[in-house]
Parts: sequence; structure tokens; C-alpha cells
Amino acid sequence: MIIEYDNEDRCIRVNGEYVAIREAEGLMDDLTLAIDQWEVDHAAQCDNPDGHDDD
Repeated sequence: MIIEYDNEDRCIRVNGEYVAIREAEGLMDDLTLAIDQWEVDHAAQCDNPDGHDDD
């Protein structure tokens, strides 16, 4: 996915196609949620990389 601002047409494009600001904001919200969920899902692996309970 390529997301860019088109300076010539002064618009946001995703994969070369114009995207309305509301749709772009929705994509940003969805991406933020997905990143947050990924961080929660992978936190245990990062916080405890050897897999052993250190308590």
C-alpha cells in the first residue's frame, strides 16, 4: 500500500487513487487500532524473550 500526498492535485492518494479526507482518517484509525493490537499481542514475547517465568 502506497499512501502519499499529491502536491500537484493537493489530495491524498492510496495506491495512486484519490482518497477523501474522511476515508483517509478512517484508514488511519484502522491502522492505529491494528498497531495497538499487534503491540498487545507481541508484548509478552518482547518483555520475556526467553519464555521463562522470572518471578
